[in-house]
Amino acid sequence: MTEHLPSKRRSILISLGVIVFVVLVALVKSQAAERRWLLSEPAAARVEALRAEGRPVVVFFHSPDCRSCEVVQQSLDQVYAEFEKTIELLDVDVTNQRERAFIDESGVKTAPTLLLIDRSGAEKLVAGEINAEEMYLLLSALSGGAP
Repeated sequence: MTEHLPSKRRSILISLGVIVFVVLVALVKSQAAERRWLLSEPAAARVEALRAEGRPVVVFFHSPDCRSCEVVQQSLDQVYAEFEKTIELLDVDVTNQRERAFIDESGVKTAPTLLLIDRSGAEKLVAGEINAEEMYLLLSALSGGAP
């Protein structure tokens, strides 16, 4: 009976280890989806696909440690929900080396910067802090005047 006890304990520990592993994988995957860590399509490809569809796009170029970027993010958070059916919003971290070519090609020199692309494909760069009222006006014009 004493030989059977270590075997049982080992089975229980292995089972608990598997459960902990599965929970951790699920947690990382949910965070990755929320924060777009595993986004497989580069922003440039997504922009071109949306441009081909004639859909307005806002590309938000930001840096994780940028205070002004937080201000723009707050403005987007306050306003974008009204426009999400008519304007696609893409998020590009300027520290992501995978996006470096797209950042350079877009003419982005500083964060925060918004790249606004209208239905015809015309582009406009807006750099610096933008409050919620200014954001609403930009998105309203980009969407054709209505959310």
